[in-house]
Amino acid sequence: MQSQVREGELRLLNEIEKTRLEIREVEIRLQQAIHRQTFWVIGSAGTIIGFIRFLDRMLASLGR
Repeated sequence: MQSQVREGELRLLNEIEKTRLEIREVEIRLQQAIHRQTFWVIGSAGTIIGFIRFLDRMLASLGR
């Protein structure tokens, strides 16, 4: 009986460790996705700012 309990405990510990590893992998993938989104937002904002500056210079040169 005790050996069966011990085997059950070992299986549970093994499953817990597998679950921890899966959670860690998901955390890593989420962090990577967040970083990609952050770079995309920063790049987009930079593009918009650059375009606004370009338009401002074009309008300023037309007003001369």
